[in-house]
Amino acid sequence: MTGKAAASILFLILAACCTPSACAAPAISINDFRAEPAYLEVDAQGLPVQIILGLNLSNAGNVSGTVNVTISRGDRILFSRNVTVDPRSELGVNFTWSVGEPGKYNLTATILGDAVVPPSTKATVVSISYVPVKTPSPWYAIPCAFLVIIIPVVAIFLGIRWLGGGGSAERENDD
Repeated sequence: MTGKAAASILFLILAACCTPSACAAPAISINDFRAEPAYLEVDAQGLPVQIILGLNLSNAGNVSGTVNVTISRGDRILFSRNVTVDPRSELGVNFTWSVGEPGKYNLTATILGDAVVPPSTKATVVSISYVPVKTPSPWYAIPCAFLVIIIPVVAIFLGIRWLGGGGSAERENDD
């Protein structure tokens, strides 16, 4: 092989290594979708509550890619945002959702775009319930009323009578 032929082959090998390959494309998928907290008990005054919806995306491709992330509850879209994920990396995206009433909510995260590979959809469940309000039984309320109301009233009545009774007895002896 001559020097020109060897140089040409070396040049072709270097050019092939340095040019992006035809398969250099983003490959974005959903790793995890979660709600924090996923279960919550609140009283009536504790609503609305803030739930953090966390979505982890990964890009297995060799270049950055952008996808449209939607978080929905049934047919209703709660959030929609375009997200760019760097090559060979993971990205966490958080959404803050305000919930005003108790219930069981099935939520779905979906990514759409040219860079999407399966899995492109994940689901999570959020459950919010009221804490039952406990009313005290009469066997608790009656002793409390006795200690707080009846005993002090009787003590005051006896104290007034004792103070008033000593003074009236002296007045009768003076006559």
